[in-house]
Amino acid sequence: MKVKYLMNTLFLKSGTKRIAMTIDTKEMVRVVKELMVMRNDDTVWSGHSDVKEDITTPWKECERILSKSTLNRTCAKKGWDEIDPFATLSVFEGTKKIHSVWG
Repeated sequence: MKVKYLMNTLFLKSGTKRIAMTIDTKEMVRVVKELMVMRNDDTVWSGHSDVKEDITTPWKECERILSKSTLNRTCAKKGWDEIDPFATLSVFEGTKKIHSVWG
């Protein structure tokens, strides 16, 4: 059964998978900005010289940002509900891509 969404619904997609949605433009902008800062922060990717980073750190950081947001994550399929920091990340309005966050 297909679920219909309003055309002004904004979707956050990682690769080809819907991760989150909202009609609150300000909240989507806030989350996207925070994700971009995280993605450009070298300490998330390489760690400090005295701290050995876990390979899962980028995924954990993405999840931390999503978890504290008010984005609705019910559109995500179980098992495909997280951001892949190595895949493309984009914002869609309905089926129209309106912003490429990275990739």
